[in-house]
Amino acid sequence: MVPTLFVIASCDRCRAAIRWMRDQGHPFLIHDMRQDGLDSERLHTWLQYAGPDKILNRSSTTWRNLDPTQKASIDQSIDQSIDQGAIISLLLQYPTLIKRPILETHRGLTQGFDPIDYGRIL
Repeated sequence: MVPTLFVIASCDRCRAAIRWMRDQGHPFLIHDMRQDGLDSERLHTWLQYAGPDKILNRSSTTWRNLDPTQKASIDQSIDQSIDQGAIISLLLQYPTLIKRPILETHRGLTQGFDPIDYGRIL
């Protein structure tokens, strides 16, 4: 499995991760979450593996601009550990709510960009 870097093209951390991967000579695929989209199965896997607090970016402009009822619904889903359908639907609609970049490899995934973490997972 070739590692896949899930990014948003305009994200500085994503660009830094891409640059690092290239500089290190690692083969990888780039998947732009905004242009290429995402599927609910992948998001479900990420949420199961890392948990919603590691995937959902509550400090983003997109989060701050959400309707308070949407935020409350997501918070309730997380707090009660109930069906993650509401979270997945929101992430599909607003991929900028995903903490990024996400590097997915045969050894798992890591969120954000940290060269040490990348070195461990690759």
